[in-house]
Amino acid sequence: MNIVVLCGGLSNERDVSITSGKMAASALKEIGHNVALIDLFFGYDGPLGGPEEVFSGNIQIEDGKIREAVPDLSEIMSKREGGH
Repeated sequence: MNIVVLCGGLSNERDVSITSGKMAASALKEIGHNVALIDLFFGYDGPLGGPEEVFSGNIQIEDGKIREAVPDLSEIMSKREGGH
């Protein structure tokens, strides 16, 4: 089954969302599903071919670590094309 896991976004809980999204995606892959992990703020940055390409990539959104400090949302926003 092809499954999309949404995570990230742009809130103070961004790190938590990314970490839990990666864990969910990894667990789904382990039981045989095809998974695409997509950051709600940055969008999809993988191959734009058919489903076989979208769901064949590795799970690689940021580093997936929860930090004690609140994410610097201005810094994150500046990384997106167009800066917003």
